[in-house]
Amino acid sequence: MGAVVLLLSACVSPAINADGYRGKVMQSAKKMSGLIGAARLAVQLDLDHKMLRTVTDNVVTDAENDAGSVVTALGSVQPPDAASVCGSRCAATTNQACARRWTTWERPSSR
Repeated sequence: MGAVVLLLSACVSPAINADGYRGKVMQSAKKMSGLIGAARLAVQLDLDHKMLRTVTDNVVTDAENDAGSVVTALGSVQPPDAASVCGSRCAATTNQACARRWTTWERPSSR
């Protein structure tokens, strides 16, 4: 049951406008922040000898997998326009530059 809830909470629907897209980015950032916090806490407890290494490994692995799901879900959302990516500061004359910057952006390689 918990896995189903976790999978459903990771779903991201299409962004209809700039505000919707920014909201999806914000929700993804909040989820990612929580996952990072959980992993950091588990590692700190492990270093303080207050958590079993097997439990730490499970927490960190789960956080890593969930973070990958957050990235995948957000990556599947097409921003409605360049202003959604670059912010409302993009004037009509710079929308093409913003869009070009967005389409040429590359994700960092995983190590």
